[in-house]
Amino acid sequence: VSAIVAGIEVHNLYIHAGGDVPDRALNQKFDHKLDVYERLRAVFAARSADAPVLLVGDLNVAPGEHDVWNHRHMSRIVSHTPVEVEAMAQLQGSL
Repeated sequence: VSAIVAGIEVHNLYIHAGGDVPDRALNQKFDHKLDVYERLRAVFAARSADAPVLLVGDLNVAPGEHDVWNHRHMSRIVSHTPVEVEAMAQLQGSL
């Protein structure tokens, strides 16, 4: 769902978790999840609107060290992998 509220472009998204195996070659769901992040990044990077953007929702990535009990321990589990954290960072950079 997207809307402009008080001059702010708001996007409320759900991005699926990506299955159980964090490998694009072995897990089609994980590959699709990363593809969604890449497509969103391209869409936001190409927008010409001057309105501020707010991206909210269930994005199924825990990018920060303090988002979970032990980020380092969980770094090989879907939603916590370095490739997903990087995809989230690139998406944030495109906003």
